[in-house]
Amino acid sequence: PKKEIEQPPPTDEEIRQSNLKEKYRKLQYYAENHPREINAIVNMAKNFQFEAAGTDYEKKVDEIIERARERFDRIVKEAYNKTKLKVEKLVDEGNAAGAIDELDEFPEEFLFGEWRKKIEKLREPLEELAEADARMKALKDDIKYDLENGKPQAALEKLNAYPEKYRTGVRRIAWSELKAKVDAKLAELENRKKSVEALSFTDLFNGENMDEWTPMSGEWELKDGVMIGTSESSEYGFVYAGTEESQWENFVLEIEFNIVTGDLSLIHISEPTRPLYISYAVFC
Repeated sequence: PKKEIEQPPPTDEEIRQSNLKEKYRKLQYYAENHPREINAIVNMAKNFQFEAAGTDYEKKVDEIIERARERFDRIVKEAYNKTKLKVEKLVDEGNAAGAIDELDEFPEEFLFGEWRKKIEKLREPLEELAEADARMKALKDDIKYDLENGKPQAALEKLNAYPEKYRTGVRRIAWSELKAKVDAKLAELENRKKSVEALSFTDLFNGENMDEWTPMSGEWELKDGVMIGTSESSEYGFVYAGTEESQWENFVLEIEFNIVTGDLSLIHISEPTRPLYISYAVFC
């Protein structure tokens, strides 16, 4: 028969060492698997270090804290570099507002010490750049409207009003492209003006009679070389009907008229296949 040897009960120190060993293992595990939670790791380590005072664990805890901080710094640095690249790309694309949103997504737990300062430094110029982007977007819409409505000079004035300090990067490219469009339109109008000035005009009204003008409604008379008409209805006032030879397909019409009453007037020109047929109406 084997005789069991009774083990003496563990001493208080042995129990303490066993507990410290288990807590140290848990601290190691937490530090390895939660590298982003540096504050929690440091707090746990400091509490354990106080409990483990005078033992070998006291120095080992300093090593855990040091390694945890190194891992955390690498993680924050990587996150910062990624954010910085995204912000720079968005700014280059003329989307400073998007860059601000990107900075707002930077993890809150990383915003302390030097990293908070670096993020704020990235943010400093973005508010002004966002304003520049918004004004460029509005400028594009205004220029498009003015050019489509024959107002290139107004477009040029708005273009020149865009602040010089905003004309950088993608905004300078956009501004230059708008300037080229405006300049082209101005050149087109100038060439058209020169072409018109070089034209040989044919008088449609001789100032002496209304032989080639047919009243459509109202009362018309010739006075001081001017055709004067009155009408109480919203119908055509008078019509010029040329001859068969006056079938012009490309021409410039110059006419002077004065509206005494009425809030809408128009000049109507018939299709090119018919003789020149100009009608004029006043809608009261």
